[in-house]
Amino acid sequence: MKANVTLIGLSAVMAASLFIRAPIVAEAQQAQAQTAMKAMPAVAAPSVSVPAPPVPVEAATGDADLDFVNAMIPQQQATVELAKKELEKGKDPEIRKLAESIVSTQEGNIAVMKEWQAKHVQMQASMRK
Repeated sequence: MKANVTLIGLSAVMAASLFIRAPIVAEAQQAQAQTAMKAMPAVAAPSVSVPAPPVPVEAATGDADLDFVNAMIPQQQATVELAKKELEKGKDPEIRKLAESIVSTQEGNIAVMKEWQAKHVQMQASMRK
């Protein structure tokens, strides 16, 4: 019986010590993480900003095709800008080849979407007359 009481008492002491130490350990881990973050070199933000879609979601036209094109054109223009920045400064041949492909493909997509957009807007205008 005495062994059981001692074991229970020891378990209670261990549990209490863990309970008391937990906040101290957490604080030490947080301080260690903050120190590590301060020691990390700063990462430069991209120099090319991605434009916001021209039509906010709330102001969408309700025409799914037109809304898609209106949102995709600025997104693909931003992609082309990033790829051109890679072609200006990048050194890795594989990534440069990828950037060239992106510029070519996305510029083609943009041209198709702008052409469609112009026709669609013209068609909508003629239907309203």
